[in-house]
Amino acid sequence: MKQNYELSYLISSQSDQDQANALAVKINDFLPENNGLIFENQLPRKINLAYLIKKENTAWLQTIYFSLEPAQTESLAKKLQETKEILRFLILKRLPLKRLKPRRKPKEKTKTIETATTPPKVELKEIEKKLDEILK
Repeated sequence: MKQNYELSYLISSQSDQDQANALAVKINDFLPENNGLIFENQLPRKINLAYLIKKENTAWLQTIYFSLEPAQTESLAKKLQETKEILRFLILKRLPLKRLKPRRKPKEKTKTIETATTPPKVELKEIEKKLDEILK
């Protein structure tokens, strides 16, 4: 049974944009060859690393969300380890999204609220008369 995974890996900054994209395509092609499904794929982007990894302080970050047989993830990890340009990688098992049940609204206690009586509407002419009286 296929599982959902997230793969993030760092490509050496010595590679340029084209080489990083070519390596990402190579990794992405591995998944369909092994009956995997790619849900989401992001282009590699250059990031600054928090600490040095193999004497590099920048790298290309690539993230892929996919579905694959658990036995095939071992061969994917092996392929990633053999690739010299990849500094580090991490394969995370993703849980399927659960549908949330709608919350029940608590029953509201009905309260009788006394409504205040609204004052009668005053017309504009009456207001003008009062203003004239005050201003005179």
